[in-house]
Amino acid sequence: SMKQPSKKLFLTETYKEFTKILEVYGGGACAFTQEAPKLFYDHYGTESFSENGGKKGTLTHTGTLGALRCSAEYAAYGSRRAEVRQLAQSLAKEVSGQGINSVHAKMTRRRLRLMN
Repeated sequence: SMKQPSKKLFLTETYKEFTKILEVYGGGACAFTQEAPKLFYDHYGTESFSENGGKKGTLTHTGTLGALRCSAEYAAYGSRRAEVRQLAQSLAKEVSGQGINSVHAKMTRRRLRLMN
């Protein structure tokens, strides 16, 4: 499992620590979110869904409860997870007309056990 590297009181978090983890979580999600639609367009064309372009694919961003609610000592982590959720939702509004779905799936330990 991925561990949160900055479990600490928010008031003791430095700007450098906060932005470093932001770059890791948010930067990776941003790169994935920008490149995947390009691949869909390359493979299935750029026609919109209403022009019989059809469904091209689904981008699934996985997340945790940290994207939805906060806990003490996890303010930095929660803000990063919420960023990925907002990114997925914003992209859904931008590309759904072109036949691309974008979703944010909240993964829990129970769901992971059921998948294995």
